[in-house]
Amino acid sequence: MTKMHSISIIAKRVSPESREEAQQIISSLTYKSDTSVFLTDDWQLSWLASLPTLPDIVLFYTVGKHHGDPAPVGYTLLGTRAIKPYLPFQVSLVNQSGHTKSDQVWVEFNDIICPDTMKHGCIKALIALVFKRYRNLQLTVSMCHKTAPWEQVCQQNNITYSTLVTQAYRHKLPGAKQDIETQLYNALSANSRQQMRRTQRAITSTFGHITLTEAKHSEQRDYFSALSPLHILKWGGTDEGSGFQNPYFVAHHTHLISQSPDRVALIKVTAGSTLLGYAYYLKDERNIYFYCAGVNEEIATNKVKPGHVLHFLAMAHFAAQGYEAYDFMAGDFRYKKSLSNEGYTMATLTLVNPSWLSRLIDKSWSGIKKALHAVTRKATTPP
Repeated sequence: MTKMHSISIIAKRVSPESREEAQQIISSLTYKSDTSVFLTDDWQLSWLASLPTLPDIVLFYTVGKHHGDPAPVGYTLLGTRAIKPYLPFQVSLVNQSGHTKSDQVWVEFNDIICPDTMKHGCIKALIALVFKRYRNLQLTVSMCHKTAPWEQVCQQNNITYSTLVTQAYRHKLPGAKQDIETQLYNALSANSRQQMRRTQRAITSTFGHITLTEAKHSEQRDYFSALSPLHILKWGGTDEGSGFQNPYFVAHHTHLISQSPDRVALIKVTAGSTLLGYAYYLKDERNIYFYCAGVNEEIATNKVKPGHVLHFLAMAHFAAQGYEAYDFMAGDFRYKKSLSNEGYTMATLTLVNPSWLSRLIDKSWSGIKKALHAVTRKATTPP
């Protein structure tokens, strides 16, 4: 239990027996996040609907002298991952399940879902709940934007933590009443501006007039399906693969598009009769978040960059609708950097259980992993 002035905050873990129970618990909470698309009911309920097994729900309550019965002020989903299948020790994860396939639906701007005034108390209550079990060696919060409250609680309570920082990018868009295209060009570096004009000329002269079309609600599922093979072609051979090869990923987004069409946007960009690509976005009242794209790589050359043109036209399109920022989110890719005018960071925080037994186990396991890695490297290094 943690105290905020005269109010105490407690955390209670609930293991829902069905999706319906989990969805009812979350839907009944009065506090709704407006700080992140990924923390809205729309996103969380769609994710729960896609999961083969459900994570726990941790509910936060305020208990004060003048508050009567405990009142829920927020929650987080809490998954676990065993450090090894044959060992009883685990890592707890905020708003993740702990299963690789289920978590390919990545969450950014991750955090506890509660009012900012309650954040410190909820963090402290969650830490106390998780770390009261010595076998919970770590608590991980992936891709968190506002890390200061977490770091402050750790420092105040002598909890060891580490951070893995990831670069993110966005483009602050010009106002809808301005000359949008000129303003977007001027926001780019001289080199990026020259490349953009060159690739637009090359595409227009080769294929025809460039057009962007945004899907109507009734067309969103079709655009999403059309994006799929292009995304698989680009990412299917990587270690993680394309999310479109993952039924849980597809189920989540299909549910989100069907149940919350105003939360997403899908576009198609063509030049004449030639497809340049599709893109899929999440959105709130002020910002548009680029989630993924399927680009026609068959026409790409050093001079023809269909993905760059897609993003440039999309920025102009959403600026005209009054959106304030086109957010590429995390990922230190060259195209994001060249098309953005502002950078920021997210971080994955890993908190270590402060109990002496848990710390001993954690250090021992870290030593074992290093030794195994050294042996593996030695065995695979040619003489």
